[in-house]
Amino acid sequence: MCTEIAKRLGIEEEFTQGRTQEDWRMWLWEESKKKEPTLPEPEEFRKVGMWRRHTDVPFVSMKDFREDPEANPLKTPSGKIEIFSNRLWEMSKTWEFDGTLGQRLTALPEHIETWEGPGQAKENEKYPLQLIGHHYKGRTHSSYANLPKSKEAHPQRVWINPIDAKARGIENDDMVDVFNDRGRMRIPAQVTTRIVPGVISVPQGAWYEPDKDGIDRGGSVNLLTKYRPSPLAKGNPANTALAQVEKSKGK
Repeated sequence: MCTEIAKRLGIEEEFTQGRTQEDWRMWLWEESKKKEPTLPEPEEFRKVGMWRRHTDVPFVSMKDFREDPEANPLKTPSGKIEIFSNRLWEMSKTWEFDGTLGQRLTALPEHIETWEGPGQAKENEKYPLQLIGHHYKGRTHSSYANLPKSKEAHPQRVWINPIDAKARGIENDDMVDVFNDRGRMRIPAQVTTRIVPGVISVPQGAWYEPDKDGIDRGGSVNLLTKYRPSPLAKGNPANTALAQVEKSKGK
């Protein structure tokens, strides 16, 4: 996909470095083989499909740094683990924000109440549930989400706590509508104690499948999330939004 974009931008050769997709696969294997000599040969890899490296040595995070911090500094301005970030402190002095909830930078780890978070959910009568989206074992983000066998083995369902489900007359596997002012989806409910009261979760990565009425039957959580950039990375803050759930009236 990126190669096709590069081709249209006139930089295909620069982007691919003259390698085909197969060339890149072999290059990655060769580079990995240098670090892991026990890696199977490509043809054997094709047969086994998956390979695991077994070791009796436990993984220690930042092992070199722990053993000798001066010889193995971290990639921070101080070379150490920084609880206070000078970079963030300086950025907080010059970056401009609109002063609304969640829009600020802190140099120390600090809880910051964000927009459409649990605090606002408690005060919102129309949309009292905090909607999050977790990664799902049936796909990698949105990749493989359209495979029939994967969809059968890992159906898209909204997780909801029994307390919230009972208050709405919802039982496990009931078809429910999850909605807010941005959109509406219709998927089965998974009533489970594995999610806390007041919070619902729609696994991320499902493909958008609107019906004739515009109701999404695929369960794409992006339909309900907001488009407000996060304060530091200016990324998509899709991990919390306000929503409501009700038992579906339609089919």
